[in-house]
Amino acid sequence: MRSYFARGKDSTDKQRDEALFINNCGYYRELTAAFSVSRPHGRSDYQLLFCARGSIAVGKHTLTDGDMYLFLPHERQEYTYHPAPDARYYWLHFTGTAVDSLLAELHVCGGAHACGARTDDAEALFRMIAHTIGEPVGESEVFAAALLRPLLLLMVSKNPAMPFRTALRALDDLQKEVNVSELAAHYGMSREHFIRTFSAYTGQTPYRYRQSKRIALAKMLLADTALSVSLIAAEVGLADPQYFSRLFKSATGLSPAAYRKSKRGDETPQMDKG
Repeated sequence: MRSYFARGKDSTDKQRDEALFINNCGYYRELTAAFSVSRPHGRSDYQLLFCARGSIAVGKHTLTDGDMYLFLPHERQEYTYHPAPDARYYWLHFTGTAVDSLLAELHVCGGAHACGARTDDAEALFRMIAHTIGEPVGESEVFAAALLRPLLLLMVSKNPAMPFRTALRALDDLQKEVNVSELAAHYGMSREHFIRTFSAYTGQTPYRYRQSKRIALAKMLLADTALSVSLIAAEVGLADPQYFSRLFKSATGLSPAAYRKSKRGDETPQMDKG
């Protein structure tokens, strides 16, 4: 495991009189095993966790690529970093007399947040802050504190962090093969534990979730297009039209042709057989 502490590993848990101040910042990379952090009484400052790539379990949340978590002062902290290919985890402690008003202005609250497509921007800001306070020159403290505002802005989102965003993206791509064991490894879980946890979050196993996406897309294509059954089967990621037809009938109670007829009636154009 590679780690970096911009101000060293001595305790930096303190409050400051400055408006904004970065107490410490750093990262963990190349994890070969999971490790946990436990602070029953939290810290006196704010802490921001950022998962650039990998997964961090924080209470009931699982942070994945692009997710952040903000701990408030004296909030209990229990979290686990999981090993994953190219895992990159960042953390930052900050304090100051203006923090509360800044968070209120930006509508940033404690808990999980997602920066979405701005993951690279967030990582660049974390690295810049760590480098600035790790190699101080001139007004480096002021500059590092000034970077906190754009970092917090990336957390402002109407949607909370989605614990299984990476898995959902993979399962939603019906044209690609998905290996559940590889997805489980991405989250640092066994295959069985991943399936149980995914099912608890979505209400479906990964297999059922993917099949429901196939059926939903097939329904739309049957109702709204004149594509043949074989082409629709291929569109939903199934090479065998007969298997697709059996799957569709099992899910809906109707064959693809019967479903199309029920939705289109006499207006249904002549279809290709397949």
